Amino acid sequence: MARPVSAVEVHGVTGPEGLCTVALRDGAPLPAPDEVAALLREHGCAGLEVCLVAPGVEPGWASELAARLGEAVHVPAPGYVVADLRGGVRLKWADGADERADAWRSHPPHASAVPRFADHQDRLLPRGLPPHLEPAEGRPAVMTTAEVRDQLRRLLPARPACSYLGDHRLFDEAAHRVARRLRAGLPPLETEYRRLLGGVGRLVTRGVEIEFHAGQGARAADGTLLSTPEIDAIAALLRERGLARDARVRQHGAERGPDGAEPYSEDRRTWRVELEEAEGDGEVVSPILRDTPQAYEDLVAVCAIIRGCGGWTSTRAGGHVHVGVPFGTDTALHAAHLAHFQARQWLHFRLGTSIRAEAHRGTRFCQPLPGPPPVGATRIRQLRDDLKRRLAHPALKIARSVGRAGDSIEYRHGDASLDAAEWWTRAAAFAADVVLTVTADRHPPPRAWAPAGDGRTVSGQTVLAARDEVQVHRPEPPGDTVEVRSVLDEYPWPRLRRHLAELYHLTPPYWRRRPAAAPAALPEPYDVAALLGRPPGARVDEESRRQLVAVLDHLHAVGALSAGAPETPAALRAHAVAAVGPGPEPVVELGRRLRAWDALTDEPDTPPTSEDLAALAAVGPEPLAALAGLPFVSTTSIRTLLADAADGSGGPDSDKERSRNFEEFR
Repeated sequence: MARPVSAVEVHGVTGPEGLCTVALRDGAPLPAPDEVAALLREHGCAGLEVCLVAPGVEPGWASELAARLGEAVHVPAPGYVVADLRGGVRLKWADGADERADAWRSHPPHASAVPRFADHQDRLLPRGLPPHLEPAEGRPAVMTTAEVRDQLRRLLPARPACSYLGDHRLFDEAAHRVARRLRAGLPPLETEYRRLLGGVGRLVTRGVEIEFHAGQGARAADGTLLSTPEIDAIAALLRERGLARDARVRQHGAERGPDGAEPYSEDRRTWRVELEEAEGDGEVVSPILRDTPQAYEDLVAVCAIIRGCGGWTSTRAGGHVHVGVPFGTDTALHAAHLAHFQARQWLHFRLGTSIRAEAHRGTRFCQPLPGPPPVGATRIRQLRDDLKRRLAHPALKIARSVGRAGDSIEYRHGDASLDAAEWWTRAAAFAADVVLTVTADRHPPPRAWAPAGDGRTVSGQTVLAARDEVQVHRPEPPGDTVEVRSVLDEYPWPRLRRHLAELYHLTPPYWRRRPAAAPAALPEPYDVAALLGRPPGARVDEESRRQLVAVLDHLHAVGALSAGAPETPAALRAHAVAAVGPGPEPVVELGRRLRAWDALTDEPDTPPTSEDLAALAAVGPEPLAALAGLPFVSTTSIRTLLADAADGSGGPDSDKERSRNFEEFR
């Protein structure tokens, strides 16, 4: 009920979670700040958020009110002042792009106006505050941050039994795996889809922005960028392949975002091509992606389309990754993630270097975070404003992290790349950091900005292999990689840890130029046909090359070949016959079984035994389908399922680990 107080009316008090609307009576002058301060104290004692509606309200008047009130006061729109009396917990209203945007759905607001939430944000309030308000129409309710934390923790695997810190040879072996791929004529990184985060990957969204150059661009008379035939061809092929709804080339950033005409969505047909800020520069922006085979297949296709149309990258192009964050309005979680990135950015900058670059592109448009977030921050906006004050172009951008259910953060420090496997590994690492932030009981302390490899050089390292502008060096001394191995051990997903180790060995310290390898010093490429036991000059397809590398990796993993011993056809054949028995092509058969095992497991660093491979070959695909529902497929779970299938008692319920580590996706 409206109540006049010194020419001011108070409306709409709805309870301890509500809003008090203070409206100036018709024709009344703007009251003095001290009078309004007294009014807000009277009606804000229950912890209300108060919105003052009056013409002529300016920031200076609001500042004086704030000085008298001792609370946070700001002007979200002309004629509005919002005073936060909730002890740092601020609600967000409909139609708002951020916390300071328009507070009301109707303009001007009226006495009966009530807040309408853009998201069900009240269910994401920190410190267990109960939800009171209903979600906006058409918006589903979402889980609280505590519920998200509990679900993610149930999906996390146990820490791997083997650690890089405890055994540097496991870490160093990643460099030799990459070298074997290059010598066999394969790409340096695994290009087939694998779950890098187990079941957690489907819960954390991500997206990519692939910058590239293509053709000679120009500008219209008004300065608007014009497309090139190459960029037009990219857009047309995306539509032809079912990855875009149209073949338009848009201006940079046009129509995307939460309030744009074409907001981000999970529809795989919403890849889009945009022009960047210079002539001939383009960018392909992905839809919202999850860790699925289809998403990876689409990313591979997009990178191939850009390359096929003449696209290329340089140090002028960047690679940006967006990751969804389930932090809600819990300011402590937002601050913890900033601190987590700040403490790990020395490694992320190295892993963000393109595997084909001589050095990182530099930090002009991706400045390292100079220190931890402010202590005692109670609002997300404080974290954003602090970052904006200190850095013009931060490496981690949190402008779209405002307390909504669909929040995301942007990692901007990576180089541009047209290698899908490189993108996939980076995005998975960032998603893993978000998961670790949510589930951690404590967070790493801040550290000074120091790039990985500080004080060392790559100039004296022997090149193990090189191909197509990619080279991998012999591993650094164990004493130089202690910190790197320690950080990688914090990831409980062996597959992700394995891929990050390979990426590390492929990238130089970000500020040093990697010397070109002398061709005479490089090891000879494999004679793939001979190693497979085929006649000289026989045709070898890519799958056969993969099978060969799988056998070579297994040969070294189980110690069947001593260090420095030559990888000869006789050694491979003897190892294959011992594992699968004699046959026309035992190396190929062993490679086929090893690749089938690798496609199942989330523990690639645990090599299968001959008995494992024999049991795998004896069962059909139906029993193995039960593994797809597990959030983490360990070696033990595969062996249990194979044993159950062999004695006829198979089925999902027989898995010994399911009771401990299984959670259906919701």
